[in-house]
Amino acid sequence: MEEINYIPNRAPAMLLNAQSYSLGVLIPFFQNQLFADILAGIESVTSGHNYQTLMANYNYDRDSEEESVINLLSYNIDGIILSEKYHTLRTVKFLRSTPLPIVELMDIQGDRLDMEVGFDNRQAAFDMVSTLLDKRRRRKILYLGSKDDIRDEQRYHGYCDAMTRRGLAPLRINPRAISSIHLGIQLMRDALTHTRT
Repeated sequence: MEEINYIPNRAPAMLLNAQSYSLGVLIPFFQNQLFADILAGIESVTSGHNYQTLMANYNYDRDSEEESVINLLSYNIDGIILSEKYHTLRTVKFLRSTPLPIVELMDIQGDRLDMEVGFDNRQAAFDMVSTLLDKRRRRKILYLGSKDDIRDEQRYHGYCDAMTRRGLAPLRINPRAISSIHLGIQLMRDALTHTRT
């Protein structure tokens, strides 16, 4: 087979309702390094089990995520991995109508569709800020947000909880933009300027 460069066509097996050995993965923004690392982790596991990943980027747009979910489901995938837990009602309806395993990442707050892998964003931020304050790293800690999303708001509330518990005023810079390395550099510059005043 290799001598003639034969590539097996998996479509007939997929049409016969056999396993497709493919998983759908939805990522909110390909340029965010965090999600590149998540994809690398998913690929490191799936490739060892002869699974292919079909990826879709929805740019933090719920309607685009909905379209991507419907599109991925049309490929007879064996499961789907979602990077968030908050979806349109139509997305939830389509996902609940399938027998597929569904994994939601990055959060454990609220209802889940099937399985979840993540952490409590509010508690994580609270613990991190409390640790910094306990170690007396700074009396002034600035919260740097990125795009307004539910997880970012959860982290901000955890930060505020830790600051106000110690009688400190919360400080926030939020550019309301999708995170990127360039944005991170700009936010750090703004933060250093802000904390010196």
